[in-house]
Amino acid sequence: MAKRWSPEEEAVLREIWAEPGLLKVQVERLPGRNANTAMKHAAAMGLGLKCPPVPAILEKTKALLKDGEIRTIKQIAVAIGASVCQTRKMVMRAVRTKELSVSRFRATASNGNHEAYFRLGGGSNATRPAHMTLAERSRKFRENVDPIEYAFKKKQYNLNQRIRRGKLPHDELANALFGRTSA
Repeated sequence: MAKRWSPEEEAVLREIWAEPGLLKVQVERLPGRNANTAMKHAAAMGLGLKCPPVPAILEKTKALLKDGEIRTIKQIAVAIGASVCQTRKMVMRAVRTKELSVSRFRATASNGNHEAYFRLGGGSNATRPAHMTLAERSRKFRENVDPIEYAFKKKQYNLNQRIRRGKLPHDELANALFGRTSA
């Protein structure tokens, strides 16, 4: 059976909803409650979606970037305690209004995309490099890996593909062990 919400808990929930910041961080102010129950009860109370106001996120971001260091959207979101999605929306809006600018792009390790680094103030934005094609990513990988290790991985991959497709004949010992007839 669900525990009833006391008027004090509802007052704390209203405070949490009014403040910027992630619900999952602030829900510890409600002992015995979790973020899902808090969201459901807030919806029942008619509080709407918990989205921190954009000006509050922007002011926190500006204060953070005053040190002159460049940061990614994820680094900004973690530092100010906001969601990455909400921070991305605010940062892109601030770039359009020239309050923030893109300092540089750095290639991510996994997919060839480039991650933007932001700084305070307007000015010219860095241009995003073109995405790496699959062939370029493969070539870059082969340049950075040991040739012997690469050859081994390639053989292992091809062997696994042949096994998966059923193109690899079973050996006689395996047939004897598993009671199969040789074909």
